[in-house]
Amino acid sequence: ELKLYEKKIELDFHSKSLGPKDVVRISKHMAQNIENRLEKEGIKSSCMIGGNFLTGQSAVSLVNLNIFEHLSLCNCQIENIGSISLAKSITDLGPTKRLISLDLSWCGIGSTGLE
Repeated sequence: ELKLYEKKIELDFHSKSLGPKDVVRISKHMAQNIENRLEKEGIKSSCMIGGNFLTGQSAVSLVNLNIFEHLSLCNCQIENIGSISLAKSITDLGPTKRLISLDLSWCGIGSTGLE
């Protein structure tokens, strides 16, 4: 579900049975079609993808878009290895990142993934 407001876009894919390939496909489509427009026009965006099975790579593809201010990946089974990939991706974006909040609750991340 895509909700459009005057200066805000909300993508809600919560529990829509998406797999990792679907998320990567969505990321590529967004990168090709709206990434520059969001920045130029100052549009705020958020994405809720919780409740779907994601790999670390597919979650990283969403973070690397660098268009979301709020990203909910709760209950996505990213686990430790995925959280490590996410942390590296966020660190690599450095000060240019738009991300304000990232929800990783119930993703199977243990102490290894929090280091």
